[in-house]
Amino acid sequence: MESVEKTANRSEQKSRKFLKSLIRKQPQELLLVIGTGVSAAVAPGIPALCSWRSCIEAVIEAAEQLEVLHPGDVAEFRRKVTKDQDLLVVAHDLIRKVSPRTGDTKPNFFQDCLMEVFDSLEQYIQNPAVLQSILSLMDRGTMVLTTNYDNLLELFGQQQNKPMESLDLKDKTKVLQWARGHVKYGVCTFTACTRTPVGWCWTHRATRMSPRTQK
Repeated sequence: MESVEKTANRSEQKSRKFLKSLIRKQPQELLLVIGTGVSAAVAPGIPALCSWRSCIEAVIEAAEQLEVLHPGDVAEFRRKVTKDQDLLVVAHDLIRKVSPRTGDTKPNFFQDCLMEVFDSLEQYIQNPAVLQSILSLMDRGTMVLTTNYDNLLELFGQQQNKPMESLDLKDKTKVLQWARGHVKYGVCTFTACTRTPVGWCWTHRATRMSPRTQK
């Protein structure tokens, strides 16, 4: 059997080869996926951007302030987040608890909590260079998909007089327009907020990316 060290070295070589190939790509050929590392670097003064644990703790605090969680649930989630548990599971349970299904309505108090946690983010931007680089790529046709709950990129773009637009996966028509290159400054958000199970297959067609949904 191949040693772990050899496997790691081969993986590293492939990664370096792939990164070098990106340099030769045109901006309009790229789909840039950004995560919380970008936001944490841009606004390091906001703990909720620095780690899953800090984000969950901030949402719990917001839920308590907005009174959308029973005090007993608040205590239980605080206990869970301080223990060595799978934080993705804790986050999933928290989202479900904060936004329960009630008959035909789907109250989304989780979004209210996020708005409370990430209010006035533009005031906390300390290192805008990363966002400026992303905007420069978008100027030249790069598409951006984010797994972030915050909208730092959109806020920064608006400050630069760019017609930024946050796109929700549930808006299939708008997302398809974005995927075909018709929403130049659209940022497609791919987060756990999506309730309906949907599979997205990103296929390269010409120079654009086209999503295919599967129920």
